[in-house]
Amino acid sequence: MPRFDAAVRSWYRAMHDQRCLAVGTAFEAYSTALLKRLHPDFTDPDSMGRQGDGGCDGLADQGRVLYALRGPRWW
Repeated sequence: MPRFDAAVRSWYRAMHDQRCLAVGTAFEAYSTALLKRLHPDFTDPDSMGRQGDGGCDGLADQGRVLYALRGPRWW
């Protein structure tokens, strides 16, 4: 694994923090991409009409792990 100096690590951390503060679909897209890297079998369920996804934002580990994400909300 390559070693990164402090400036590179700081840049990656800043980009991660910025994406975690995104709202709506931008937050969901980043979270989904991150979880797909962590779990090769990650599945993002489709929304089901007016009920949405039922609070399930993803499944991993053969359905043993359920993710329910809550992004930041700005009023």
